[in-house]
Amino acid sequence: MKASIVGFPKVGKTTLFNILTHGHADTSRFGHAKKPVNIGVAEVPDARLEKLHELLQTSKKTHATTEFVDLVGVNRGEIKNTEYLAHLRTVDCLIHVVRAFKDPEMGIAAIDPHPHDDIQDFNLELILADMDVIHHRLDKLSVMMKKVKSRENEEELALLQRCAAQVEAEKPLRELVLDPLEKKRLRSFAFLSEKPLLHVINLGEELLQRKEDFLAETMHENQRITYICGALEEQIGELAPDERAEFLEQYGFSESGRDRVIHSTFALLDLILFFTPGPEELRAWPLRHGTHAQKAAGTVHSDMEHGFIRAEVVSFDELVKTGSLAEARKHGVLRLEGKDYIVQDGDIITFRFHV
Repeated sequence: MKASIVGFPKVGKTTLFNILTHGHADTSRFGHAKKPVNIGVAEVPDARLEKLHELLQTSKKTHATTEFVDLVGVNRGEIKNTEYLAHLRTVDCLIHVVRAFKDPEMGIAAIDPHPHDDIQDFNLELILADMDVIHHRLDKLSVMMKKVKSRENEEELALLQRCAAQVEAEKPLRELVLDPLEKKRLRSFAFLSEKPLLHVINLGEELLQRKEDFLAETMHENQRITYICGALEEQIGELAPDERAEFLEQYGFSESGRDRVIHSTFALLDLILFFTPGPEELRAWPLRHGTHAQKAAGTVHSDMEHGFIRAEVVSFDELVKTGSLAEARKHGVLRLEGKDYIVQDGDIITFRFHV
């Protein structure tokens, strides 16, 4: 999974990037001028991996990972910059950081009480960028169809006309109802307003008690909203692991902002985790919900998908209950599944295959 951290200037994008990746990227505006893109990898937190490592006693445990790309902030009207768009088109989703804190450096004494205005404005920037692409392609199709008409071009024209009507109404493409074939047709365009979008409200510490006010707005299923407090999260990152739980409890948090953003991103993309146990390594793998076992095997290695025979599967809860793979097999809860089995979140799977 690859996500891009975006937003207007001075909202805390690089702060969030550092929190997620445990990085030390320069958060000053001058640092961005030297390096407009920061790229880092974050481990996906999952308590089940720790429990399985303890039960199965493997030599090594490996978390699933997520790649984050931190882009320099853009002012309104600048998102259509070619270089900026090129970065955004390659990612699976966008993480939009929104300011809700005082910024003395910029001379802003008051807190903006309506960060949702920034959410609407940023959505509009994405829509306008897509509008340019759609109109350019429609013009090209019109010229092509004057010379040669084809069923494929007619279907593309009809689809893009629907997309044009959507963006001209200032509505993102992610809200347009499309069938699987239509989604496949649009994939090559990598439209920005079609990408899943997570808004992260960066709250000042003084506004934490009001966080529900900022999260109340209803979002589309491909658009979600959550929050962090960048200043507190930086403090949490400096604490020893055994001190973090006490710090979070003090502020009434059930999890850190880092974990919350990563988990929210997974939920937005409809991703689950499954685990592969081996004598040397226990590993977590991200997978789109609804994926069949044979395709899941390809996530681990292409040879496993091509030579798939069967999958030995046990759920996390059943394995914890029985205590080991051997006991799970003995109690009949470790079962054999074929290529059409739909992998469930938390499944522990051993793939049997031939080369």
